[in-house]
Amino acid sequence: MDPQRDFVLSGKNAYMLLPQDFVCGPTIQEVAWSADGEKLAAIRMYADLTPAMMSEVLTGKPDERHMPDFEQQIITWSAVTRKTTTLMRMKANRGQIRSVQWISGSSSLVVEAVFTEGPESTRNPSSVFVLSSSGKTINIGQFDDSKPFEVNPSPYKPVVALIEHPPYISTRDGAPAPMDPPTMRFFGTEGALSEAIKMPGQTCIPFWSSNLQMYVLHIERVPKKPSKRTWYVVDRRAMKVTPSPAPPDEISAIGKGNAPDLVVQDMSATLSLKKTGVNAPSVVISAPDAKENELSVLTTDGNRGELSPKNNAVSYLNQGSLVVRSIVKVPLEAYLKAKESALKTRLLNQAKQVALAFIMNARDMDDKLPLQGSNLDQLLGPYLKDPSLLSGFKYTFAGGEMTKIEEPASTILGYIDGPGGRAVAYTDGHCKWINNP
Repeated sequence: MDPQRDFVLSGKNAYMLLPQDFVCGPTIQEVAWSADGEKLAAIRMYADLTPAMMSEVLTGKPDERHMPDFEQQIITWSAVTRKTTTLMRMKANRGQIRSVQWISGSSSLVVEAVFTEGPESTRNPSSVFVLSSSGKTINIGQFDDSKPFEVNPSPYKPVVALIEHPPYISTRDGAPAPMDPPTMRFFGTEGALSEAIKMPGQTCIPFWSSNLQMYVLHIERVPKKPSKRTWYVVDRRAMKVTPSPAPPDEISAIGKGNAPDLVVQDMSATLSLKKTGVNAPSVVISAPDAKENELSVLTTDGNRGELSPKNNAVSYLNQGSLVVRSIVKVPLEAYLKAKESALKTRLLNQAKQVALAFIMNARDMDDKLPLQGSNLDQLLGPYLKDPSLLSGFKYTFAGGEMTKIEEPASTILGYIDGPGGRAVAYTDGHCKWINNP
């Protein structure tokens, strides 16, 4: 692992990025992490394209018999097994998968889809169902698009809230008419849907609290006055909502939680050139307040970076394919030691290349090493792939004929200063690290 490239420093913590796992190829439409960060789901559009098909399309003479069937796939990846599974396939002419979300504490997904043909097709276009890890589906219900609804899984237990809103109604003058409050129902991995619980008002924001309760924040708008905000707790057993103190994690409920340890950013080619020196769309990971030289680049040809909820993995698209890199929190001291060790190795390698350049130059100069004060950039530049390797190298040998050096293996050519010591090069070309006294 490269401490400069595969580690991220955030405050007093260090994080190691493991090698990437390939999840699936293009084209990715949606990605969803489980609340525990151990599972990833993706909706992928796929078609088995061949060179012959593409040739027919480009020449304007496509043969419908040869054209592929486009389909959507639901693909999952496990951080435990590091394996990918295709749970569901849907042909484009049968319908469309709209979204997937994990049901916490399980290997099941809640899926929203539209079926245009088949036994699931109804006059109500939107279907919600549970998809198990074996690919089995359990229907929750069909919902008319004129009545907006949202699916809200708990991040703490295997239960999902289904919020149904009344249809939007306008009066003749275009002003919105009073509407009934939304209702909330619940279901789990077995698919049983509870009775509807009426919410306290039209504008209710649902929130799953860390104390495992479902709360709703009712916002009542009063003309020419600040909005009235009231918290309610939803009692699923008593089938009612009652006024309640704010949940213990109210701050995160209104989007003002603690700053995360890590952030992932998509960068345009222009921004990437400015901050990383690479003129291509890039994905970087860093501390929230990182400086430009503290960014760790995940890919220089991708986008849609997404950090898992537990900061234990990051997903992103690399040339259109979905990949994952697991993240391991490591002791800061271990990171600093690894970084120091990597720097020493780099300086030793730099000193080695400079030493070899001296030797090659001497061979072309009748076995004579340069005298002190010589222009080393001019003399050694042609023998180095990167002339900047001379930066920091201190030439200490007096110069002269190499044949007259009695002990080349112990005669110092020069050195490069580093952490706690120096990378020393000898006139026979070998290098070693010597700690400061």
